[in-house]
Amino acid sequence: MKRQFNKLGSIEIAENTFKYRMSIQDLGNDDPNELEREIKRKLSTLSDESMVLLPFSIEVINRYMVLYYDLTHFASIDYLRELDLQDKIPYYLSLVRLAQEQEKGMKLSWDRVNFVCDKHEVSVKAILFESGSIKIYDSPVDILKTTKDLICTTMTTLSRVITLPKRQDFISPSEENIHFVENLYRMDNLDDLYMYMETLEMELSEKPEDNFEEPITKKISKKPIKKSKIKNVKKVSRGNHSKDSGALKKKKENRNLAILVSAVVLVLVLYLVSTMLLPSDSEAGTKELVDTTNMNSDTMFKSTADDKKGIVEAYRNAYNSEYEKAFKSLSSMNVYDLDSADIPMLIQVYERTNNLSLLLDTAPSLANDIITYLLTKDKLSQLGEISEKMETKNPYIEFEKAHFNSEYEYMLTFIKDIEINGRKETQIMDAYLDLEMLDEARRFAEKVGNPDLIKRVEENRR
Repeated sequence: MKRQFNKLGSIEIAENTFKYRMSIQDLGNDDPNELEREIKRKLSTLSDESMVLLPFSIEVINRYMVLYYDLTHFASIDYLRELDLQDKIPYYLSLVRLAQEQEKGMKLSWDRVNFVCDKHEVSVKAILFESGSIKIYDSPVDILKTTKDLICTTMTTLSRVITLPKRQDFISPSEENIHFVENLYRMDNLDDLYMYMETLEMELSEKPEDNFEEPITKKISKKPIKKSKIKNVKKVSRGNHSKDSGALKKKKENRNLAILVSAVVLVLVLYLVSTMLLPSDSEAGTKELVDTTNMNSDTMFKSTADDKKGIVEAYRNAYNSEYEKAFKSLSSMNVYDLDSADIPMLIQVYERTNNLSLLLDTAPSLANDIITYLLTKDKLSQLGEISEKMETKNPYIEFEKAHFNSEYEYMLTFIKDIEINGRKETQIMDAYLDLEMLDEARRFAEKVGNPDLIKRVEENRR
């Protein structure tokens, strides 16, 4: 591949060699050794020299200065498209660090071809950067947006980001990936972006505790069971038979009466316990249905919390798996005073301390975020318990719980109370088809304009 890179020079990639060719007249320097010294002086100003590549050779060929870079052990930035989100995060963190270096004064070219992936160090490295005679003539860029866009192109088939990607643009349109990109564009500075990715990396790399618990089994003794010694029974003489049998009969009647009385008392006790302690049907159905319309976690969170120290302590404790301490810090704050970037940590802490029901009662707008979290952790089975412990009724939680339990008639009662996206379209279609409501399924598919759903309906008519 050979093309004009900027107004100063052109690049050529042949096999595993990257060549950057510049006119000596434009460069103003015809000494390769001096150019190499300039590059090394610039490197000394970086916090980490390993984040960039160095040319293995600099030569003067005719009227051009040519820099050679060895790419034998590197992959293009498109390599990230092959990875799962968990494996991409370390590369993204190194890319954000490069952006932070640019904020400090280093100037990089943000052309996609200028970045390579180091599979050994699990990081992204830059090839060309400004140093002395070598100038970068990229137009002024919004470094935060440029970083987000570059990350987004590795999650999607897009080579350029104009607006937020659609579901069909994603290479893997999972809820986890879509949620990640949504959060990506909510960050308003590089530090928050870096912290969000660090937190996400911890969550994704954390081993699920449930998968590593060995079943507890009782040890069964291998010793043979000893037969009980049979006690000698005193024989009853024939002369006293009638007298003894009458006594035995009376004793048996008394025992039966005692058993009957005990049974009646037990039934009465159970009845009283059930009426006193368990909620009646009318009481159970009095939970208030939360109105979640116009509730967006991005806009609801104001980032106005005064207790910055408490937030830092919560992050530190969560990182060290001291979730009870983290919960103590967070529970004393107004949830909506936190920043939207704190949501992943907030949900993790409340989940690990079995307080998601409390969080949903306090911040019902987090329902979708919590569902996504439980989905990625394969813990949707917890929704039933969470719903039962809640003081309010959240339509998103009820909808998801009903779908998980295949209670489709109940699930469909919440359609008007929720915002319907791609995943919920599929869930609603599942319900209609399972209930054999083909006409309703067809109208719904046409309403949302999803040709895949229409196709499913027609296949079920055959």
